[in-house]
Amino acid sequence: MAGLVNGGACERRGLGMAEASAGRRVGDGGYRPGVSSQPEPPPREGGAVNYAGPVRVWYRPKSDGRADAGEVVWAWVAYDEDPSVGKDRPLVLIGWTADRRLAALMLSSRDHQGDRGWLRLGRGPWDLQGRTSWVRLDRMLAIRPSSVRREGSMLSRPAFTAVIDALAAEPGMAQALVRRRPALLSRLRSWLVRPSRGSGRDRRAGPGRSR
Repeated sequence: MAGLVNGGACERRGLGMAEASAGRRVGDGGYRPGVSSQPEPPPREGGAVNYAGPVRVWYRPKSDGRADAGEVVWAWVAYDEDPSVGKDRPLVLIGWTADRRLAALMLSSRDHQGDRGWLRLGRGPWDLQGRTSWVRLDRMLAIRPSSVRREGSMLSRPAFTAVIDALAAEPGMAQALVRRRPALLSRLRSWLVRPSRGSGRDRRAGPGRSR
């Protein structure tokens, strides 16, 4: 069954399977996700916390043992209602914050069909039980690269784009997203809007000008 990593069809609440290649561990090499589901205080290396601010969207996943935007990783995530405790969860990394932390969205294995603020991502190797994952769109998180515990997998570009498009449709989120333009396109646009030399002189010397 083709999934998003292979360019499957995307819908607002049904993205299909998001199968991806397994990643490498980051940080403490002995960590295994899903060991404990009980609330825990923040680990020594920190974790993901709420963030409100601009996000530079970036898609550049790499299987290099380091956390990159466009990947699903594992990290400690603070509870929304009580940030003093949290638990390990998979996160979709979508870019960088203004203070050089990774911007992330939380994944959940609970069924959120019909719930506002959630997008169905599908299944992937970040969940060892093969459960369907949902992306929470109404809560932006930020995490230092050193706080990421495990690099889980890479999303395909269609899957990543679907997440960003759904996020931009959330109230108040579109203004925070800064999408990266290809350098060539930016240069082309600047060249097209640049006024030609002598355009003012040509207008002054045009025919029919009264003396």
